[in-house]
Amino acid sequence: RTLSETYCKFADPTNETRRQGTTPSRTYRLNLSPGEAQWAAGGLRVKPKTYINVDWEKSVADAALAPRVMIGLFRLGAPTNESPIVTKTVHRYSTGRVSPAGPVVAQGRVPFFAPRSAGIFVFRLLDIPVSTKVYAVSVPLHVQVSWDGLLPMLDQSLEQLATFGRGSKLGALAHLAHVCECLPATETSIVTGDVLATCGDRLSRCVGLADDSLSKHIPGPSTIHHARREGLLQLHEGKTDNDGCMQPGSRRDTSVSPSKPCDDEAIQGPTAALDKSNGEKVKNRTLDVRKARDFHTVARKFFLALERNPAAMALISGPSVALIKARSETWCSILEEFWPDKALLDEFRVRGHAYAPSHDHATMMVLHDGKETSYTKNIADLDRSAKHAFPAVFPNGDFFELRDLTLRRIEDYLRGTVHPTVTLQIFGSSANLFGFLGADLDMCANVPLSALTEFANATAMQELSAKMTNDCRQAVQPQISWRPQMSWRHLIRVIGDVLQRHQSARNVAIRDTARVPIVLFAERESGLECDVSTHNPLALRNTQLLRAYALIDWRVRAVAYLVKLWAKARQINSPTEGTLSSYGYILCVIFFLQAIADPPLLPSLQVAHHVSIDHECRRLTSEISENEFSDHPFDPGKKVNLFFYPVSGNPKDPAFAKLRSNAKRNALTVAELAAGFFYYFAWRFDAQSIAVSVRVGHPVLKALKQEHAHWQVTSRLAIEDPFEPWYDVAHVLKQHKHQRIRLEFMRAHDILCHFRPDARAKDVLQALLLPSEDSTTQSQLHPKDSAPDLGVDREEICKED
Repeated sequence: RTLSETYCKFADPTNETRRQGTTPSRTYRLNLSPGEAQWAAGGLRVKPKTYINVDWEKSVADAALAPRVMIGLFRLGAPTNESPIVTKTVHRYSTGRVSPAGPVVAQGRVPFFAPRSAGIFVFRLLDIPVSTKVYAVSVPLHVQVSWDGLLPMLDQSLEQLATFGRGSKLGALAHLAHVCECLPATETSIVTGDVLATCGDRLSRCVGLADDSLSKHIPGPSTIHHARREGLLQLHEGKTDNDGCMQPGSRRDTSVSPSKPCDDEAIQGPTAALDKSNGEKVKNRTLDVRKARDFHTVARKFFLALERNPAAMALISGPSVALIKARSETWCSILEEFWPDKALLDEFRVRGHAYAPSHDHATMMVLHDGKETSYTKNIADLDRSAKHAFPAVFPNGDFFELRDLTLRRIEDYLRGTVHPTVTLQIFGSSANLFGFLGADLDMCANVPLSALTEFANATAMQELSAKMTNDCRQAVQPQISWRPQMSWRHLIRVIGDVLQRHQSARNVAIRDTARVPIVLFAERESGLECDVSTHNPLALRNTQLLRAYALIDWRVRAVAYLVKLWAKARQINSPTEGTLSSYGYILCVIFFLQAIADPPLLPSLQVAHHVSIDHECRRLTSEISENEFSDHPFDPGKKVNLFFYPVSGNPKDPAFAKLRSNAKRNALTVAELAAGFFYYFAWRFDAQSIAVSVRVGHPVLKALKQEHAHWQVTSRLAIEDPFEPWYDVAHVLKQHKHQRIRLEFMRAHDILCHFRPDARAKDVLQALLLPSEDSTTQSQLHPKDSAPDLGVDREEICKED
């Protein structure tokens, strides 16, 4: 598309990134002169101080009324509208209708200059005079780094680092990290040697000031661990702080929660004042930990950006290079902090708290140079073991037949007792091809809309009949109106009532007040754990999406099964305990095969032009529409885009055959892909800055999710839901559970690199699936694992939650 056609939709009812509580608007355009901007994935790239014309539109109630708006420029993810870089009030505008039947809109143009400093920015259309209401947000504006503008940026950062405030230091280091990451490899303009030398001097001084802050001003979270061990800092077991960092294996005492102030009414006795004082101290310490981790994390990003960009690394002096390398050796990826020295960190690793950094599969193969090593032997061993074990856990024909028969029995019973038009559909692990043999049977009940209206009115009248006289009943009956959401809840209550009287259903539990109303029960004849929900199109569509990915290549299922078995054995797949769900791990596997595997094994089926029929990634058909918007079934006012490219699963279908042939370009085995998966999420995934996104097929910035979906930006793993992009599948993760999961990723990759058969495990698969000990002793995960035979416990491991 040309630059004049580049635009971004505002947060209107059809926009999946709708800001909560905002007023719908229309379109928002950024029109730049040719040659001054470059359209890229995720926004526009411009040079500093580029002239920008911002075209805006906003619907208004009356053409005679002023729109009363202003446009502000903000850094991406700015939490409030109180500190814009610049704002301009709209004075000149015109009004009219886009179409004869369309709404009245006000529109205009406001000139801006791009910021002088590099970074990612957005424009916001704000209300006047309060400016708390955001009508719309633009696409991100990436201000690029150039050699001729490097020196002013470094001077600005150096001045901020030299100030006393910690906030300015954090901002300066974040800016430096972006500059060093994006600095071009070659000088694109004429820069004298003196200027380059000055830039090198400024950058070296920034490195020194960052190191001084780490050593002096910021003591580091490790001091908090010492305080916990000495009993100076206590955390309440039931109120785990999301931002606090728990040392693996440390004792968790019960005391006042640091995550919120003490409740005066809950403190009684003569020691109330002392307890309250201790609570405040705990709160302050926790806040210090959070700030310390923020500084350590952003300093790490700065040093890592320098190490990964040779052009930036070449600027700094020799002592600064040595300092960065020394600091990098003291970085602990689990606790996300720099340690005082490498000896202490090595001791921490020896005790099993962490693992030394390793290499990815491609690097390992280059280093081994075709020779047989423990790594290559373990990879081959894992392939053999997996091929032998998978037939015992992969669903077979009996798996699907049992569930189909059970569904028919329940459906026939509901048609005779609830409504003759009731239909049931299977979704979840019993239908998406990722379920184990013991998977629950998830079903969705539906009735035609006309039948639902009739059913809802009849149910409402039955409830009123018990409370009203005949005269009142006749007066109220014509006024009864139904709401779809209430009707579905009525339906789930009736389904639960009739199942409680059914002889084949036991342990029936009705949860009609949940966000997704559901009935849970066990079916006697099949022995399956079942649940029935109503009007759940998102779950059905999600099942179809996962099934489509599974059909493309058998390795998708194989890697996912291996990861699910591993997560189950290591006890890190329970959202109720603050870890990740099996669904979350499946999304991580699909994301890895889309974005990280080289070449990609999977496309993004929700982005049509990612699905290719040839090497140039042309569209399969020009008739494909990427918009299938539907009302959200449980959140009124929201829309969801249910589009994804259909996968037939028929080998004779040319489109499906092409998808499979594209996947075969990646020749890695299941074990090699699994090794890459464990390595990536152990050592390469930047949980501080990016989130997993199967929807777009590449990482998305957390700052962008914060801007559009109000995500809380943390250092924990985040996973975007494919159809509800405002929802974080991993939102249940606590900080110490996130650390535990990352430690398990490291352990898994370490086993693939260094495993040798012993009494605890006969092969590498058995070593990966060693049952985890209780979390209170997780500091000794690696050295004290015990290994029951895989065949004995496989049935228990394979049971689905």
